Amino acid sequence: MVFAAYKLTRSATLDNPTVLIVVDRRDLKTQIADDFDACDFPGVRKAMGVEDLKGILRNPSGKPQRGTFVTTLQSFQRMANLRPLDDDNIITLVDECRRSQKGTTAESHAMAMRVKLPNAFRFGLTGTPIDRAMLNTHRDFGPVIGGEQERYLSDYGIKRAIKDGATLEVHYIHDKVPFVLDEKVLNVGFEQMCAELEVDDEEAKDLIQRQRSQWKEFARHPDRVEIVVGKMLKHFLAYPDPSGFKAQWVGVDRLACARFKDALDAKLKERGLPVAWSDVIISEEWNRERYGELRETWRPPLKILSVCDRLLTGVDAPIEQVMYLDKPLRDHNLLQAVARTNRPLPAMSKRTGVVVDDFGVFTDLAKALNFDENVREEALIDWQALKATVPGEVARCMESFEGIRIADTRECLLAALRSVKDPDAAKVFEHNVKSLERLWEAVSPDPCLYAHRDIYRWLCSIYVAYRRRLRSNASRGTYGELSAKTRELIEQNTAFMDAALALPVFKIDKDYVGKLDELPSAADKAAALEAILTAELAEEDSSGFTYRQLGERLARLKAKKDALDKAAEERLKDVQDIADEAVKRIEEPEMLFLTQPGEYALFSILRAFSASQDTAYLADCARNGRTLARQPIAGGRLESLQRRTDAGGAIASG
Repeated sequence: MVFAAYKLTRSATLDNPTVLIVVDRRDLKTQIADDFDACDFPGVRKAMGVEDLKGILRNPSGKPQRGTFVTTLQSFQRMANLRPLDDDNIITLVDECRRSQKGTTAESHAMAMRVKLPNAFRFGLTGTPIDRAMLNTHRDFGPVIGGEQERYLSDYGIKRAIKDGATLEVHYIHDKVPFVLDEKVLNVGFEQMCAELEVDDEEAKDLIQRQRSQWKEFARHPDRVEIVVGKMLKHFLAYPDPSGFKAQWVGVDRLACARFKDALDAKLKERGLPVAWSDVIISEEWNRERYGELRETWRPPLKILSVCDRLLTGVDAPIEQVMYLDKPLRDHNLLQAVARTNRPLPAMSKRTGVVVDDFGVFTDLAKALNFDENVREEALIDWQALKATVPGEVARCMESFEGIRIADTRECLLAALRSVKDPDAAKVFEHNVKSLERLWEAVSPDPCLYAHRDIYRWLCSIYVAYRRRLRSNASRGTYGELSAKTRELIEQNTAFMDAALALPVFKIDKDYVGKLDELPSAADKAAALEAILTAELAEEDSSGFTYRQLGERLARLKAKKDALDKAAEERLKDVQDIADEAVKRIEEPEMLFLTQPGEYALFSILRAFSASQDTAYLADCARNGRTLARQPIAGGRLESLQRRTDAGGAIASG
């Protein structure tokens, strides 16, 4: 709406139109107006009721006021004394338009809007259009073009939203709890149950429920509620709760919610858990007072909300991952409800939303979601399909370590880190591991993960070591990047994790001296630098001539360790000399333009054994693979030079 209104109001062709943002709830009017303000949209204001809206439309000039206004559909009442406006420079953007044509009251207001603004352009926005004979969002807003009903002006599908990261997949789990008595005795079907719940007029709904809703007595029978609560709590404690996510339970009516709350509190007390974990929402006042607290993190220690109608739509709470559905919903109402769980929360590795079906809504998905087959498959996916993706995700992560034999050793760890040293390889590895972690957190503790637990632990240990080196952070804080169930799992792999955490956390570069400043003594600095150099040289190609030279010097130096402070200071100076040389040899190839394989190694050999010390000339020889025809090899060193050529390339005869 923000982008559409922005383009419309700035269109030279439209010449400053009147844009009406039409919503059907007061809280949405405030929310959308705040969204426009947050986007620095100029001049938008709220119509404060019926008379204010009349004033906007009945301008003394005979034309409506120009600008962008947010109003409720209900403000189009008591409009008898407002003559229809023939102005065709009015545009209405109707939010949640599938609701605006439904119900006696809403239809009356929608009709008044059309009568009083006959030439206005109407655009409807909704995530769940209704496509039925009597109620049809496409027909209400889309024109007929060439005899064909226009269905969408613009369609942003579920798969696209998931791909963009705007929403998550939602998976459902069949866990139906039968009614206490034989369901045939009720003589009422699923469709009739849904129809009774979809009546908008509250008085009519109450009458229907008193006269015909015998099935609710069985749905909320205390014995059945006891079973539902037991199953729900077991699932909640095993799946969303360890990862810090919250849940919502949806009952058939207020009485069902109250019974659920009482039964849940009793079971929480049995387990020694606080009853403040749960709350029941059955009033509009609760919604208005606490709505803001639900947007990101429900007020602690609240973890489980029990609702019947409130908060099933219009609340954006990413912390909610699971909905326990014990109410017969279908079509747009069902999609609106389950969408409470599909909000992304990257900071907590939220992989999916989950709906646990206690009522049997998804026994026949085609009946529950009377949409196109593709929409059904995209909107709700069976839990088994999510579990089936685990082997493939694990295999994709292991592609980064082809040829490496998994073992809980330092050598294996260093080999794995070398495999992801290249920036592109590192990016792929990090993306794949985080994707697998989100999946693992969602599925755990399902037994399907058991066969993959050792590989997953190994991968996470590699990730911890990789991230520590990347961040140059010696603390164990890298664990904080992993989610709760993953941390618990990898901590069981103590031997390999100790090796990962023991690795030096920064690599040798030109700024290495500054990284040692926090250490208190020369001895500590020498020890730390020695450990880093040992790892640095071990991680590089140990067969290379340059690194073999440095490694030999370091090994000789280690053998001469002295505990005296003076000796330690001298040792620090010597180690720093080696480090300085390492820095030089890290940067020197690029400075000398020796970037092709083998060129720098050949240069190092020539510099070590040639009588000439002309760096530019030796570098040119190394680049061109030439012999030193005019520069004799130092006496007695030719044989040694020839033995070493296999470390960095051949020297041509001549």
